[in-house]
Amino acid sequence: MKIGVFIPYHAKLMKYLKSVEKCFAIWDEIFTMQCDYAQVPEHDCRNEGLARMAGYDYVFCVDGDEFMVQEEQRDLIKTMTEHNCDHAVCRVIDYKDMDHCYEIREHKPIFVANPRKIRFWQGRCYRDGNKPCITDCEVIHHVGYLFDPDTVKWKSDNYWDYKDKKGVEKIINSPVQKYAMPKEIRDYVEGIH
Repeated sequence: MKIGVFIPYHAKLMKYLKSVEKCFAIWDEIFTMQCDYAQVPEHDCRNEGLARMAGYDYVFCVDGDEFMVQEEQRDLIKTMTEHNCDHAVCRVIDYKDMDHCYEIREHKPIFVANPRKIRFWQGRCYRDGNKPCITDCEVIHHVGYLFDPDTVKWKSDNYWDYKDKKGVEKIINSPVQKYAMPKEIRDYVEGIH
């Protein structure tokens, strides 16, 4: 089985990119690509990444500020293989700081895809695939709101979701709760790994 990782990133949002690469370094290849979603639609960028990795069985479709515990990565691929899934969608934890998160989103984005069966559209939604693996066990740890306030504001103003231009604003204004970031993820975020 051949597993790849595709990481689209924006030049203004590279703070965690090297740590994300280390987090997913257990797989066969990591392909990063600079993308500006104001110039090229997000789904076109993601589809280009999948096309580049068409020879892989599965591809993690990870942003430059998203992590997953390595054991959960392995479990997710195992589950997808056992059930012959086209793609996997996962719960997202959006961190306010290292010890708190925002209210959990209802939307679960695609995190892993079979590059020969899935095509993205409208950002991180999918078309064509018909065999999803939907899980609450594996979690995407999103640290994109740990950037400095000016960068978060830029992200809110420029890096919005196609379906909801106020998406970032809604998340950062949602209720906050205490949440223990897993040590492995904390170490990546702090640059210890």
